[in-house]
Amino acid sequence: MRKVKVLYILHSSVPGGANYSLIDMLGKLSEHVDPIAVIPRKGPFETALRDHGIAYHVQPFIGGYGKMGQTTEKKKADSFVDNYNAAKELVRLVKEKDIDLIHSNSSANNVGAFLSILTGIPIILHIREAMEQQFGCEYWDEDLTVSLMENADSIISVSEAVRSYVLNRHGVDSIVIYDGIEKNSYYQNISDKVFPPYFYIAGDIMECKGQFDAIRAMKILSSRYDMKSTLTVVGRGYYKSVWAANKLVEDLGIGHCSQIQSFVNDMRSFRFGYGYALVCSKYEALGRVTVEAMLAGNLVIGADTGGTGEIIGRDGKRGLLYKYGDIYDLAEKMNAALKMPLETKIKILKNAQDYVIKSFDTQNCASNIFQIYQTVLSRTLNKKREYDKDFIESIYKKYEYFRTAQGQVNQEPIRKQPIVADVNDRFKKTDDKAQSVAQYFKKNKLKTAAIYGMGYLGCEIFDILQTIGIDIVFVSDRDPNGIEYAVRFLRPEDEWEYADIVINTVVNDTDGTDRFILSKGNYTVVHVKEILDWN
Repeated sequence: MRKVKVLYILHSSVPGGANYSLIDMLGKLSEHVDPIAVIPRKGPFETALRDHGIAYHVQPFIGGYGKMGQTTEKKKADSFVDNYNAAKELVRLVKEKDIDLIHSNSSANNVGAFLSILTGIPIILHIREAMEQQFGCEYWDEDLTVSLMENADSIISVSEAVRSYVLNRHGVDSIVIYDGIEKNSYYQNISDKVFPPYFYIAGDIMECKGQFDAIRAMKILSSRYDMKSTLTVVGRGYYKSVWAANKLVEDLGIGHCSQIQSFVNDMRSFRFGYGYALVCSKYEALGRVTVEAMLAGNLVIGADTGGTGEIIGRDGKRGLLYKYGDIYDLAEKMNAALKMPLETKIKILKNAQDYVIKSFDTQNCASNIFQIYQTVLSRTLNKKREYDKDFIESIYKKYEYFRTAQGQVNQEPIRKQPIVADVNDRFKKTDDKAQSVAQYFKKNKLKTAAIYGMGYLGCEIFDILQTIGIDIVFVSDRDPNGIEYAVRFLRPEDEWEYADIVINTVVNDTDGTDRFILSKGNYTVVHVKEILDWN
């Protein structure tokens, strides 16, 4: 029997739940599917693809989403033209490899949908995110995204939570298929399980993942309930988020029982040494980290939202739920877990493991998805599907319109901006930074400061100012991502307080950010290069 040739469009080139779930699934479909993965750039996930013998192709493209309220016509145009051009580049690959199906592994871009329109190859859309609830993001062109969803040959959602979200938000229904997760990669026999009083929370460090709630709850737990328990925050993230997490631990005075640890490659061994896992995300589409923790024999305490609430359940039989955002409720549940009788803990873990082994079986996931492949292919003749002519024409017209508009924008003169990495590198190589900053403040008789822009430069300047005893009145950033929990933070739209100077650490669009700061009041704006006397 000829294998089905499937082109998988991945939204990312780095390790993550969506990509690993795809690899697990393909391992069970090797007899039926001949896969080729498309990744948007070279990256560390190439190693995983090679290790599993999965052919792949690098085709650059960008995502079609961003922070809520930041959509512009330019972003719509850039995303549309970029994704459409990427699809055009992939047409040759589709023909050369005689592709039968396109499977978009995320709704974060439209490359797969455009490729289906250009080639007539059927498209499966795998929705793994609830953009607004999960990330505070929106599709740059929601009408386009929804119309492409409506024209997909089949849509898969990774959980009932995602299916409900997409149906209510976009009016598009889907089929729920839980990701399969290899039991043997995480499973721990719990018959002789011990529960050291150690909590951990794993995942990229960012505000929406809830690490800052976990840290604050740990302060409450250690102060009110239990002085012997510890918390480990495992993950990487934006510099500002990791900095803020460390700063929060320091300021709360819980360094003796809390630590931030970078990403761990062998999470299986790591989990075995812990009794309890926290899942504090604002919203998980599914929550692979919850499933993995259950398999590893960790008692899970999770937020009552999205896939986390769905997996743990509302009856307390597979773990404990707390009200999302309520750090006192979280601390109370952590204390309850610590004091729970051993036999009750073992019973909960047994229920949890039985549930995830049955519900997240990799073979079942693969079989269900392959059945969708067969159903879709049976509806098409000679691998071609028919799109409504008006719909195709509307896509073509939109592409030409955006391409023309984009060309006009690109003709405008663009003043060269410094590259952030270059500026950061120069800062790192500058000697005696603290002394130079201290001299600048002394020379200009400055006692207070505010900082606008809390990327690498902003965080480093904050630490220097704090070390030399300058009063930091506030910091501000359009995307705080945890900063607001660690230091005095004012949003750009808030009414700002007085400071002797505002240090603008934004590297790109310095003039624009200067104008914005001056619009907030009668401030003196300076830059890092002036303070450090860079020529």
